[in-house]
Amino acid sequence: VYFGRFQAAWHFVGLTFGTGLLLVLLGWLLLEIPAVRNTVDLVLLQLPLLRETEIRLALVLFFATFRLAYEAGGLDVVRMFELAWQTGRNGAIREDLLKARHILDQHGTFGDAFNAPALLGDDLKGLINTGALSGRLDESLAQIVETATQQLDFSLTIFNSFFQRLIAFTVAMSIVETVLMCVLF
Repeated sequence: VYFGRFQAAWHFVGLTFGTGLLLVLLGWLLLEIPAVRNTVDLVLLQLPLLRETEIRLALVLFFATFRLAYEAGGLDVVRMFELAWQTGRNGAIREDLLKARHILDQHGTFGDAFNAPALLGDDLKGLINTGALSGRLDESLAQIVETATQQLDFSLTIFNSFFQRLIAFTVAMSIVETVLMCVLF
């Protein structure tokens, strides 16, 4: 643009951003297809570091919303569950949590309902059982949110550490490649 080569500048911008924009648009459109989205959600739960982060984030959002609805009162249990369930982004995690809803629909106990999802840890299941049996479910839900938040913080710390090292390695390899290209040519 500075040298007056507008056509070359436009061509550069089109190639650089046009391809990237096209790829982002294609990815977004593919994720709008439910079968593709479900497959991506299942794949994310197969990757060790992403699995823990996805599960913990979903549990923090679910139980924080459930606790808020429980403390507000005036709603039946199934409606509170529905409100909390809608906060989940990952379809596979949401399907697992639906196991608890089916038991709540049949007027099962909180302990029985939240014992059904496979993705809930035994520690969280124990807190729910204890709160339901003792009549202090609000305190147990607060403790669950706190525990899940601490676990999420730990997972995100590991996640960030891993990707910081990966980016540092990529930058170092890029520098090495640049130096080698300069030396060889």
